[in-house]
Amino acid sequence: MIISLVTVLVLLLTGGPGEIFLVPKVDKKIKVVVEEKEREKEVLVLFKDTKKEIKSSNKELEKQAKQLKKDKFRDPLSLEEVEELLMELNDKKKQNQAFMVQQRLKVRELMTKQEWDKLIELSLESLELSEKKQLKQLEKQNKEMVKLLSSTRVSFNKTIDQPDNLVKAHQDYNSFEGAIIQLLNQVNQYNLENKACLQDYDATQNELLNVYQSKNETREQMYKEFLNLRDTMLEYITLEEWKTITKSFVQLV
Repeated sequence: MIISLVTVLVLLLTGGPGEIFLVPKVDKKIKVVVEEKEREKEVLVLFKDTKKEIKSSNKELEKQAKQLKKDKFRDPLSLEEVEELLMELNDKKKQNQAFMVQQRLKVRELMTKQEWDKLIELSLESLELSEKKQLKQLEKQNKEMVKLLSSTRVSFNKTIDQPDNLVKAHQDYNSFEGAIIQLLNQVNQYNLENKACLQDYDATQNELLNVYQSKNETREQMYKEFLNLRDTMLEYITLEEWKTITKSFVQLV
């Protein structure tokens, strides 16, 4: 599992109906495709305001998620208690997603289908170019992930005293990896299935919200896999051993 956890996080935190607002140099593309100057100004303002809100919301959500992982995942809270905390975080994220869908629908009110289709065409060209940079960044993250995975396994060996428990820990960790890889495959499938919807000028509010719903469910399942691993391992290792392990392990999720 060289790239799966990093890729899951990247894919789950990006994409969706709000992606069009984050296309590189999208303002220049809008000026090319929108035929009337007055509508062009309205579209530019809409994209500028939406992009600003998306970046602000994502920054706040990522900060909250990091704090949750740091403060809560190490503690022996029940699945129900942690799920309640995750639900609060997800509710805020869903509010932001609903906002992005509404902004996406407003674009349709200001642009013709011909203009929208041309904007999508130009945007896909830009995304393809930026994807090369993203792939380079992902390669760098993959190398860091290899080191992190290695340090996590080393922490097992250094921390867990009982040989039998150490064997169990590695077995359970392998199962966790397998579950995350499966989630990665689901995300890839979602992206393929939703590609046409995101590009469709006539996509409805429900269709756009459903794109987010599939990602939300997968993200929630990823956290549950980590919590299941934690609860399983706490059956045979001490809480102190778990806290020592999670000093490196919590970075994986």
